[in-house]
Amino acid sequence: MTPDQPSSPDEEPSDAPRVTVVLPVRDEAAWVVEQLDALAGQSTSVPWEGVVADNGSTDATRAIVVAHAIGDLVPVRIVDASRAPGVNVARNEGARAARGDLLVFCDGDDRVAPGWLEAYVRSVGARRVVAAGPVEVDALNSSRRARWGPWLHRPVEPVPGVAAGWGANMALPRSVWEQLGGFDESLRQGFDEIELFLRAGRAGVGFAWVEDARVDYRLPASAAHYAAKAIAAGRGEQRARRSGSDPAFAPLGLAGCARHLLAAVGDLARPSRTGPGAARQVLYASGQLIEAVGPARRRLVRVWGGRRAEGEPGGR
Repeated sequence: MTPDQPSSPDEEPSDAPRVTVVLPVRDEAAWVVEQLDALAGQSTSVPWEGVVADNGSTDATRAIVVAHAIGDLVPVRIVDASRAPGVNVARNEGARAARGDLLVFCDGDDRVAPGWLEAYVRSVGARRVVAAGPVEVDALNSSRRARWGPWLHRPVEPVPGVAAGWGANMALPRSVWEQLGGFDESLRQGFDEIELFLRAGRAGVGFAWVEDARVDYRLPASAAHYAAKAIAAGRGEQRARRSGSDPAFAPLGLAGCARHLLAAVGDLARPSRTGPGAARQVLYASGQLIEAVGPARRRLVRVWGGRRAEGEPGGR
């Protein structure tokens, strides 16, 4: 394993990797061994490599990756992705360092299933698509925590006609990543990958759902962390809406966010709907509203400031 060593594009040997698994990490010392073990167990029909993109870990993550036996099986490099915080920064830095023509993404605290990588190799290859697969929560979480979700059994559709998956389990050719300009680094958490699927749809890039490429997803360990993540996801959706990736995915106004929150609270109050899913929707809608307040407040300040200026001597 070679930390922080760039690859040379000149005269790649015949066994040069055709696929690169990009693993963004940040303080994943408690979990990354399990993911590395799962990756080491992948059997593929083509040469592949791993690129671990470290987004500024302060724990033992880097040392654990360097010492892991996966480096004896496939080429694995660590690249520095600490220039700015955010999973999309790490994804982009990992993609830039990749030598493979197919980029496959997973997260450091999850676990890819057997056959995961080969499923993407068979299904995607050089096709001009962005692909994703199912994300399950039963294997890595207690039954009580797994009830809270979220999980992904089928593609989501952020706007009609555009399918998407999660960044914890996705793949695309490097040429498509380059065409799209990479992941939007202004989106740090929540909808960070959905925005790329939206841009891909607008650019005429296809979508592929790879059922056999399953990832076991690790949920936050504490209720406080879970709540913070759900709120961050709602805020992330609003930020992604403001990015302008798709005209049909416009930002929700303050009133729209308030309606979403009231509807979620109403669902939570119904005996038939009370449960983890309904509670998560309340947290998610709260995040949307929190994110909508900022722009609304700034608009109010501009309007109020303008009116005050007009009323002052010489303001006209």
